[in-house]
Amino acid sequence: MPNFVLIGTAYRQCYDFGWNNRLPECEVVKCGDPPKIDNGKITSLPSGELYVFREIVTYTCDRNFNFVGDSQLVCNEDGKYNGTVPECKDLNCPTPIIEHADRIEGGPPPYKLKYFVVYKCRDGYEMKGERKLVCEANGWSSDFPTCVKVHSSTTPTPTKPALPPALP
Repeated sequence: MPNFVLIGTAYRQCYDFGWNNRLPECEVVKCGDPPKIDNGKITSLPSGELYVFREIVTYTCDRNFNFVGDSQLVCNEDGKYNGTVPECKDLNCPTPIIEHADRIEGGPPPYKLKYFVVYKCRDGYEMKGERKLVCEANGWSSDFPTCVKVHSSTTPTPTKPALPPALP
C-alpha cells in the first residue's frame, strides 16, 4: 500500500530454534517535523506526534506579514512534504509619485499587499496608463500612469478692434 511502510524484513525463515527476524509490521508513512518559517507559525496539529500521509500542515503569518506561496503543505506517500515552504514577508509597495495627478481612491501609505490606489489627472491633463494600481507580491500591478498636458486644437479667433463711430 502506498501510504504504509513495512517495518522489519519482508520475509522470515523457520529454523530449528524458531523463526528468524521479528514479525514485520506496516505503519503509516510519517513526514517528520515540518519546516519552520520566519515571521509565521504552524497552526495545525498532527493527529499523533508527527504528520502522517495526507495530513495537512497549515501556516499563518505574523501580523503585518503576508504569504508568498501557499499556506499549506501536505505529507506525501514518500514521507516528504509537497510544494515549496511558504514565506512570510513584509510586503510594501513604494508610494506612487505621479505629477499633475491626485489620488481619488485608496488610502495613504504605507501600501501593503492588496492595497490599491486610483489616480485622476488634474484639469488640462490627460492620463496615459492605468489609473488603478494594486500592490502585489512583486510590486505594483502596472507601471505608474503619467499625466500629459492637453493641447487645445482650436485657435482662438482674433478680436478686431472696434471702429470709431462714424462722423456726421
